[in-house]
Amino acid sequence: MTDTQPVFDAIARNLLRLFDTQFAIVALARDGRVELAGIQGAPGFEKLATSYPLPLDESTHVGRTILAGEVSQLIPIVGNPAAPPRTEQFARDFGFNAQIAAPMVREGKVIGAFSGSFLAARQARMLTSMSLRIPSARPVATRRTWIGRVLSSADAGMPSSDAAASASTARGNLAWLKC
Repeated sequence: MTDTQPVFDAIARNLLRLFDTQFAIVALARDGRVELAGIQGAPGFEKLATSYPLPLDESTHVGRTILAGEVSQLIPIVGNPAAPPRTEQFARDFGFNAQIAAPMVREGKVIGAFSGSFLAARQARMLTSMSLRIPSARPVATRRTWIGRVLSSADAGMPSSDAAASASTARGNLAWLKC
């Protein structure tokens, strides 16, 4: 079996650039849990990994996104009664206050989610109005092209031919973003 960790870390790095966020994660749903597959962000954010795996439930924004199978955002998080409790605690711990999450879907089944977190709500609103115009009415091929760019960029950041082989293998098994 090939180590896919470098691939998921590269995807998370590309999510930072794509969404212009300070924090990004790639989470997978497995056996009723949410597992952290990739994480990138400001120094200290790697400590978030110690909180995973988590139950696949509505106590996190990523969990809600996976269960609902829809793109969603939280603006603001801290002090928002609609914010899931763990997400609000993570926001307090790491200093972010807005988050966008999108499910990963493979063969019609949600298998995980991407998430980007912003320090300020204003930054998240700019993303919603400008960058994330991927309406569900668009053909699937267009959405695949969009997320394919994220994965292609991940391949470009791979350090060795072994890692590139891992990227190719993981990309073959990774789902497309459902919008």
